[in-house]
Amino acid sequence: MLRRSSRRFSAFTLIELLVVVAIIALLLSILLPALSRAREQGRIAVCTANLRSIAQAAAQYQLDGHDDLPWVVPGGTVQIPGRGTFNPSYYSEVVWGGALPDRDLNATPFSQTTGYPDQNGPLETGDNYIVPPRMRPMNKYLSSQVSWDNGNRDTNAAREQKKAEIPGFFKCPSDSMPAIPLVGFSNPPVNPDSSFSTWDWWGTSYPINWYWPYYYTQSQPAPYNDFLSVIGARAGAPPAGANRRGLGREMMKDKGGRWATEFVTFYENIMNYAMERAAPPGHNGAPWSGGAQRKQLMGWHGGKSLHVAAFLDGHASYQKFDTRFNYGAGWTTWPNKPWIPPWDAFNDIPPTDQNAN
Repeated sequence: MLRRSSRRFSAFTLIELLVVVAIIALLLSILLPALSRAREQGRIAVCTANLRSIAQAAAQYQLDGHDDLPWVVPGGTVQIPGRGTFNPSYYSEVVWGGALPDRDLNATPFSQTTGYPDQNGPLETGDNYIVPPRMRPMNKYLSSQVSWDNGNRDTNAAREQKKAEIPGFFKCPSDSMPAIPLVGFSNPPVNPDSSFSTWDWWGTSYPINWYWPYYYTQSQPAPYNDFLSVIGARAGAPPAGANRRGLGREMMKDKGGRWATEFVTFYENIMNYAMERAAPPGHNGAPWSGGAQRKQLMGWHGGKSLHVAAFLDGHASYQKFDTRFNYGAGWTTWPNKPWIPPWDAFNDIPPTDQNAN
């Protein structure tokens, strides 16, 4: 006699399935932010390592007989072997090193307000599209032969035919803002989260600090009294024969002790953009009257006023910089104190609260 099987088949009920889905969704909501933070921590580590390498290259540059850093390079006209003589229409804080971007030379620079191209003229008029990488002073300390961009790409036509990858040590992996500030002009806050990057348009994510000459424009006799001629602002070419080299020698005499650990030499461009209107705490005089347009921006790595910067002694760090001011606890973008008139009134003002909102 055949016996019917008594086995029973079990299955999830709809409620049980929904509970499982809810638990998985909860776990994902907990884990994904942690994974995102971990990924950004990795990017911070890469960016910090890049700036540390640049800072150490700058130290080697000084050891090789330069008592200054290449704050503005080159001065006046540019003579490129095999190409002729050029006079860029604007000068930038990125030609201490970096690459020639593989961009359409008919394109225009980015607007300071929208992040989109404006009508300032073609990119080929700027120093970062004229000065070959092998002629930029610090590149050989980062890549001895500058083999990634040699003379076979000097002409515009050759560049369009022979693409060259920008070396990784010039790229912040979180770089997401292409605008370079115009010194002394209106530079309102920008959105630091765009589909463009500084390195893509300017050849590096890391400008050199050149805001310290503002101190000299106010406190030193000619030729320090003209800010545009001192730093070669992108607003226009400096006067013929203007001496824009050697301006850091006096400021850099004290290369030891705490000063070397505090002076910012290179930084991410988002910090460079934010620092343009920085001034001493308590300062309300011209040209930044009333603290107009002083800025605190979200850094590329996701924190307000949190940036990666490199220092004169060769170290780099990710930390809080209150970019409304030119110095804070353990850092400064200006010369070593004591300042001379008219800045001596600010010598005794303490650093800003680094946790200020």
